[in-house]
Amino acid sequence: MENDMGMEIDSYSASSKRTRKRSDSSPEPDVHDSVQRGSYAPKRNRVKNELEALCLIPQGDAWLFDTSALCASIVAAQEQDGDVSMEPCPSNIIFVICVVGHVALHLQLLSQQLPALCQISPNLQAVALAHDADGIRSLPISMPVVQDAGPPQSHFSSLGVVHPSGDGTQPLDSIVLIDGSGKRRLVLPFGWGAGRHVYELTGGRMVQDKLMEVLRTSIEALEQESSNEA
Repeated sequence: MENDMGMEIDSYSASSKRTRKRSDSSPEPDVHDSVQRGSYAPKRNRVKNELEALCLIPQGDAWLFDTSALCASIVAAQEQDGDVSMEPCPSNIIFVICVVGHVALHLQLLSQQLPALCQISPNLQAVALAHDADGIRSLPISMPVVQDAGPPQSHFSSLGVVHPSGDGTQPLDSIVLIDGSGKRRLVLPFGWGAGRHVYELTGGRMVQDKLMEVLRTSIEALEQESSNEA
C-alpha cells in the first residue's frame, strides 16, 4: 500500500508541476528544479535552527478560524460522495488540515502518521483541503477531501496560506493545526519557509521527520492543555 501511495503521489506531483506557473515573486525556489540541479543543498545549521523555531503558537497570539464553515464543507463533500460519517460540527475537535497545492508529499506523510496521531488525540479530525480536490480524491488516504471555494469564502485565506504570487486561489503547501477552541496554533510549511528543503535528495528526509515530529509534539501539547483546563 505504501509503495502504491508513493507512486500515486509522484504522479500527482508531476502533474501539478506541469501546470504550475513560475513567478519571480515566488517566496521559495522551485523545489523540483532544485532536486534536479542540486543547487540548493541545505545549510544544515541554518535549516536546523529554522526547524527548531517551529512550535505551537500561544493561545493569546493565535487567530480564530471558522471551524463551522470547514465542518460544513466536509459534510457537503461527504454527501457528494454518498458518505456522511461526521456530525455537522463536533465540539472540542482538533483539526489537522493538510493544505494541498502543487505537491502531495505532506499528504502522504500525514496519512502514514494519522493512526498514531489519533491515538494521542481521540478528538482529532484530519482533512485534505485542495485547490483541485479531484486530483487527490483517488489517492489512498483515510480523510475527507474538501475543495476550497475560492475568494471570498476561501479557507486558504482564513488559514493564512494563500500563495502570494497567485491569483488568490492557489495555496502554499502546508499542514495547519487548529485547536479545540478554533484557534490556528501551528503552520508547518512544505516547500517554503523552514520547510523549503523538504523535497531535497540530500537532507530532505531529515526535514520531513522534523516537521512530523513538531506536529506530533504539538498535538500532545494541545491534549495537555485540554486536560489542564478540564
